[in-house]
Amino acid sequence: MKSTICIFLLGATSLLAAIPTENLNPALLEIFEAIQSADKGVEGKEYTINLTLKVGTEKFLIFSDAYLLNEKGGSKYQIGKWIFRPEQTEVLKGKNGSLCKVRFKIEELRTESPYSQMPHVVAEIISIEVLND
Repeated sequence: MKSTICIFLLGATSLLAAIPTENLNPALLEIFEAIQSADKGVEGKEYTINLTLKVGTEKFLIFSDAYLLNEKGGSKYQIGKWIFRPEQTEVLKGKNGSLCKVRFKIEELRTESPYSQMPHVVAEIISIEVLND
């Protein structure tokens, strides 16, 4: 009797800890795919994407169309840990729900422990511009 081990399946499922939410901005799919394949090639790349502001304060920056879903626990979380200066969010006060042109640079791809259950990127915000008032 022959025994076979499917190591490739085990490896593939470990990278699929996150799935895109229904309203994930399609422009973020390239970043999502890099997260899924642990492709460090996105590090250092700059992106300009129109995202919908959910919360923008001097401590928090959250976009309603930038969520991933933890496949195991069902928790939603942001595709990126957004690094920004408090003064960059001054133009966002009272603008929740507004479309914003967000320019950012990916500093790091986090897919390994302790981030394996919620893989994401660390992205530095270069600029934010409110598109609709």
